[in-house]
Amino acid sequence: MHLQMQYHPLGRAAKKEVLTGFLTSLCGEDGLANFGADYLDRFARMNVNGRQIKNIVSIAHTLSREDEEELSCLHINHALEATGLCLPQSVDEPLDLYD
Repeated sequence: MHLQMQYHPLGRAAKKEVLTGFLTSLCGEDGLANFGADYLDRFARMNVNGRQIKNIVSIAHTLSREDEEELSCLHINHALEATGLCLPQSVDEPLDLYD
C-alpha cells in the first residue's frame, strides 16, 4: 500500500521560518546574526520547498566546515549555485515568468 500526500507550496513566511530554524539549529541565535533580514527575505522569495531548503543549508554547512569558517551567506550562495538555484538580487526583483 502506498500513501500519497499532497503538500501545498510554502509561503514566504513559512520558507523564512524553515530556513531560520535550520540556521539556528546549526549556528545558534548568535550565528543567525550573520544573515541579515534582507537576505532572509530574498531567500524566502525563491521557489523552493522544505526539503530543498534543508539540502541547501546542509551543503552550506559542509562548505563552511571545510573552510573552517562560521556558516554565512557566502556558503548559502555557493550551495545555491551548486544546486542550480539563484538568489534574487533584491526583494523587488522578479524571479521568473511564472512567479
